[in-house]
Amino acid sequence: MRNNIREIRKQKGLTLHQVAARIRPQPTTAQTIGRLETGSRKVTLDWLEKIAAALQCSVAELMPMDGDGPVPFAGTLSTGGEIIPAAGETLSLQPPGDNAVALKIAQPTADFQVGDTVIYLPLPVAEAAHLVGKECLAELEDGRRLYGRLLAGTEPGRYTVVGTDDAAAVVYNAALRSLARRAMLIRRY
Repeated sequence: MRNNIREIRKQKGLTLHQVAARIRPQPTTAQTIGRLETGSRKVTLDWLEKIAAALQCSVAELMPMDGDGPVPFAGTLSTGGEIIPAAGETLSLQPPGDNAVALKIAQPTADFQVGDTVIYLPLPVAEAAHLVGKECLAELEDGRRLYGRLLAGTEPGRYTVVGTDDAAAVVYNAALRSLARRAMLIRRY
């Protein structure tokens, strides 16, 4: 799989050894970084995130999309497997808004599979009432982040966040620092 790891590393004037030493939580070897650069070792999302942090860049900068343009739609899947041709529509793979944040799924839920990435768009806390009854990404005043269904609290401006699985936490009457709504699911097959 083609990547820009080598190009960005060289732009920043770093050696393989320097990048390897910056990998967290455990440094790796220069040989591993070299193999990831050349594609002789599989570049996973986990590796991309670690290398992006080490190079102080975004994951998107490390993994360019092939081609410069948008992806054309083949059409719309209809009943019986028939595809209705698209009329020149294209798909932009850019995040669907400003300040988007991504959530990597490590445990299966009702909606997500392990390995999914979900893109969320921030919503002003003042508009939290629009997400009542829906699943969202919530940051509480104490800094904890939770994913769950947002419910109205018993006090004005307070909300209850109910996790999505049987062992999930429930936080009652929480004050919210930030809130984000689900906007895009990226699932690799």
